[in-house]
Amino acid sequence: MFCPNCGEMVEEGVVFCPNCGTKIVEIETTAVPITKPTQKNMGIIIISTYTFIGGILWSLGGILVLIATSVGFGISEELEGGLFGKKLSSLMGPGLFFFGLLGYLALFYGIVGITSAYGVFNLIEWGRKLAIVCYAIGISLYFLSLIGTHVTVWSILLDLIGIGIDVAIIFYLLQPKVKRVFTS
Repeated sequence: MFCPNCGEMVEEGVVFCPNCGTKIVEIETTAVPITKPTQKNMGIIIISTYTFIGGILWSLGGILVLIATSVGFGISEELEGGLFGKKLSSLMGPGLFFFGLLGYLALFYGIVGITSAYGVFNLIEWGRKLAIVCYAIGISLYFLSLIGTHVTVWSILLDLIGIGIDVAIIFYLLQPKVKRVFTS
């Protein structure tokens, strides 16, 4: 049985919802097997597609950063023998390490995004929760990019649009009607 207010699953015989406190009224029904809807609503399709494309782009970005980092380490090793090589090589090392770490994080974030898109598309509860976490992380990444060194009016505008989209997706996935689709 589900709470009519928040969509939380409640046990039989419970008078009040343990999540929101709404009084539960038992309705006599005939036993009908609960099945997932065969046709997904448009919101779920849009969110899973948007999340999948974002995951692919983050993964590709991470792979490109890792390739650039490995090329950078190769150049760093070749420079060690030159006149300024030792000094330049020692400066490149920590920066390349940090750059490589960002590449691995971007690749991981992309894979998690693709995984959550799969879960959302197939109406699996962990996919909904994982998508909410991914978009919450995305909001914080947008705020981090706002404090970057090369901030322009266009980058601020795009970041604000991204934040708005992420917030809208989180609110959509937290709606009781949508939550009920995933838990049924």
